[in-house]
Amino acid sequence: MRRLSLFALLAVVLAVVLAVPLRAQSTAHEKLAREVYKQLIEINTVDSVGSVTKAVEALAVRFKAAGFPDADIHVLIPTNAPTKGNLVVRYRGRGGVGAPKPLLLLAHLDVVAALRADWPRDPFTLNEENGFFLGRGTSDDKSMASIFATNLLWMKQEGVVPDRDIILALTADEEGGSSNGAHWIATEHKDLIDAEYAINEGGDGALINGKPVTNGVQAAEKVSVNFTFTALNSGGHSSMPRPDNAIYALTKALLKVSEFEFPVVLNPVTTAYLLQSSKAMPDPAVAAAMKAIVANPKDKKANAILAKDAFVHSVLRTTCVATRLAGGHANNALPQTATSNVNCRIEPTSTYEYVKSTLERVVGDTGVKITLIGNALKGVVGAPPSAVPAEFLGAVTAITKKMWGDIPVVPNMSTGATVLRRGRAEHARPRREDSRQVVLRRARLPRSAGADTDGKNKDVSHFHTHSALLLTPRPPLMRLLARVATTLALTAGIASAQSATTTDTRADRLKAELATAIDGRAKLAQQMVDQVFSFGELGMQEFESSKYLTGILEKNGFTIVRGVAGIPTAWTARWGSGSPVIALGSDIDGIPQSNQKPATAAKDWIVPGAPGHGEGHNSGVPLNIIAALAVKDIMVREKISGTIMLWPGVAEEQLGSKAYLVRAGVFKDVDANLFAHVSDEFGISWGDEPALALISAIFKFKGESAHAAAAPWRGKSALDAVMNMGNAWEFHREHMELSQRSHYVITDGGDQPNVVPSTASIWFYLRERDPARVTQMFEDAKQIARGAAMQTFTKLDTVVMVGSAWRPHFNKPIAVAMHANAVKVGMPKWDANDQSMAKGVQRILGKPDTGLTTKVAPLRSPEEAAAASSGTGSDDIGDVTWTVPSVTLYYPANIPGTPGHNWADGIAMATPIAHKGVVAGAKVQAMTLLDLMLSPPLVTDAKRYFTDVQTKTVTYKPLMSPADQPAIWLNAEKMAKYRELMRPFYYDATKFSTYLEQLGIKYPTMPGSVP
Repeated sequence: MRRLSLFALLAVVLAVVLAVPLRAQSTAHEKLAREVYKQLIEINTVDSVGSVTKAVEALAVRFKAAGFPDADIHVLIPTNAPTKGNLVVRYRGRGGVGAPKPLLLLAHLDVVAALRADWPRDPFTLNEENGFFLGRGTSDDKSMASIFATNLLWMKQEGVVPDRDIILALTADEEGGSSNGAHWIATEHKDLIDAEYAINEGGDGALINGKPVTNGVQAAEKVSVNFTFTALNSGGHSSMPRPDNAIYALTKALLKVSEFEFPVVLNPVTTAYLLQSSKAMPDPAVAAAMKAIVANPKDKKANAILAKDAFVHSVLRTTCVATRLAGGHANNALPQTATSNVNCRIEPTSTYEYVKSTLERVVGDTGVKITLIGNALKGVVGAPPSAVPAEFLGAVTAITKKMWGDIPVVPNMSTGATVLRRGRAEHARPRREDSRQVVLRRARLPRSAGADTDGKNKDVSHFHTHSALLLTPRPPLMRLLARVATTLALTAGIASAQSATTTDTRADRLKAELATAIDGRAKLAQQMVDQVFSFGELGMQEFESSKYLTGILEKNGFTIVRGVAGIPTAWTARWGSGSPVIALGSDIDGIPQSNQKPATAAKDWIVPGAPGHGEGHNSGVPLNIIAALAVKDIMVREKISGTIMLWPGVAEEQLGSKAYLVRAGVFKDVDANLFAHVSDEFGISWGDEPALALISAIFKFKGESAHAAAAPWRGKSALDAVMNMGNAWEFHREHMELSQRSHYVITDGGDQPNVVPSTASIWFYLRERDPARVTQMFEDAKQIARGAAMQTFTKLDTVVMVGSAWRPHFNKPIAVAMHANAVKVGMPKWDANDQSMAKGVQRILGKPDTGLTTKVAPLRSPEEAAAASSGTGSDDIGDVTWTVPSVTLYYPANIPGTPGHNWADGIAMATPIAHKGVVAGAKVQAMTLLDLMLSPPLVTDAKRYFTDVQTKTVTYKPLMSPADQPAIWLNAEKMAKYRELMRPFYYDATKFSTYLEQLGIKYPTMPGSVP
């Protein structure tokens, strides 16, 4: 007898699901699956004329014959509903002390009524034609019931012993009827289904011309609500008609409803659905419309295109439609009463009151009364959409790829409802701090709120339907639906790779604790942000910043290594032991001439001409420190193994350090790297970043000096060589490709006009997407430099590599996990002063005063990231991303619309905007760090993406040569000039609560009120 953990067990089960021939029994397994499937399809289980009891009794016979004890097989039949039987079967795991609670597999056996006259063949006979199964219930939900039952029968035959019990519950009346089995069992026999997790139907997939193009994970669902429209009249004889006819009044009201369209309301789930589905759409217009409606939900053109698809149209909004009609009492009498049932499928963040009042407004004052059927419900109709757990999404994605290739896994919102709706609502309660959307804890299953959405089998079809002719892929049976992969992937996702008790429940609890702990360190975050802001140091000269930040880490038990890679201001800080090793990085350097007073919406120096944080690099390392300290505390208490490493990006503005850190082996044992960069939103993306590879180099020329007036012929001007090189490069620019960018400054043009310059230098930035092509640009520049020297009888003395950068490529599995955490955390709670500050800055810059961002941006694909960016910047984080799986967290600590590398970008960076943004960003960073510490599969997936996707055809090669050394001399003269002038303005946290208080600045200070 084999004993398997749930995780290992599911690996075997999934292999069978994927029809991988593990052994000869695979064929027998598939044969059994088809037999069970056929048996269930051919038992009529329609509410009114069929019998679910007959179906469950037939399955009970199979389980008994397979060796399941009678005590573990329960046929449960309500006393007042003899045809509405339910089946509960328990598959025994190892049990004993410490065994995890059971897993519940839930499916329903009832089907929607099928009239024989509407079908070209008997709906209750399993038919196979042209590669599809046809029959009532082939999809919803007898396929899932067959899969669950067959796998348990096979596991029993194989002698598999899972770590936990597995409970199968097959129920009646999910589609309607008065005896909802899930609700009844949860009420009357809760002990039989008491479980830690439940897996239910709900995932959705799509076919285009019979080919799978998307796989879906249901993360939200609409709510079915019915209203009665009633028109009353005094009546009369039909021989004397009057205009105030009740039927006419009702008809006019219903026509108005039919012509009305509720506005588009998107949530994170439907946004993700549209963006992901757009990639699979064969019609470019539909794909473009999906993206456009996300960008602007009021886009009428996009709405008109998408409205042609009933499913997509319904996903976008609340819908209301008349479904039943009655009126009058005699053929020769004017009607005294006319009624209609209007069924509304309400998007889950809406309210009953809003829908009812909207319908009343649309109908107008016609005498038609609108009444909500059922209780006088108030408030939000459903549970809020839920973030998809990273482990779950990763498992689904991996299985989907094996089954159908590289098709997108799409979070979706069902336009119908399942018994899971209340379960999601339970998990949405604030005390839960739990966003798992496809799991019911304790199996609290309510009566169904309605049936699933109808579908169409045309060019584009959705798997999960109630249409008269249901199409399901042909054998192997275990590939029936995308929904199957979703179901089993969740089972794998909820299993811990470390232990049976390390589940999302634990992770969610710890994440809630992290958020609280980080809020408790908000004061420390503010102090660090303000302190580094006040230092305002330029690249390679970040001595005060590094000393201060490493001091904090050292006091908290981190081991510091200074002077890393030969860079005096570079360092690493490590804590912990063992794997995984997770790095947290961010930049610390400032920008020239940006020593701006914070909180002042006008250009106003602290020290005129001095450098400052006009990029916001004062905030990233403080964010990482707050995140690391919070996770460290939990790791100590929970005895979680792993190592945290913090490191700073030095001289990022000159791309001067990270390639050297890579060359020095700083990341050689790192499993994943989480970088942080200031932004005005939570911007998270995966794949190629829309940035350029770069080489930064100074070309130094040497000539001979002479008196420029008395004996110029005796001189050889190095400045002439510099100007010749610049001029020649401009001629060369005409023949450069459009993707290439280059710019330069003259850093040394001689000493004074009356001396022929003996030295001169020109500093070039060369950029291109492809690292090899930017290297060729560098070679072109060297050749032009040599020619310029020859033309001026000077010498090209040296070519100094100042910095270099590959274009970044971010890791998809980590990005997915990080974005889920950003959704969980949400945007900071901006107050009126924050918004006033932002709008004031936007106005002085001539930008729309839209204020601060309030919604978390969707996870961006490479295409979406490129569309949102000019794509012409560079960042030496790229070298790190090609060395270790990495993602950059862009966090909301600055004001939208600022130009970047500008004094205006420093306005917010020592204000509550930055403080709140850093706290929110620290929560996301900490939660993602915890995900990596608790979930080895996430680390494995990240490495697999790195090796199998990112670096499959690309090999990283540094752009600098082995002889090149870090330009540690950068900015030394500038900081020597300004440091002592800036020192009196360093923040003193022992005397002042905030830097604004120390500077005497009111928050916010608007134009016209500058101190």
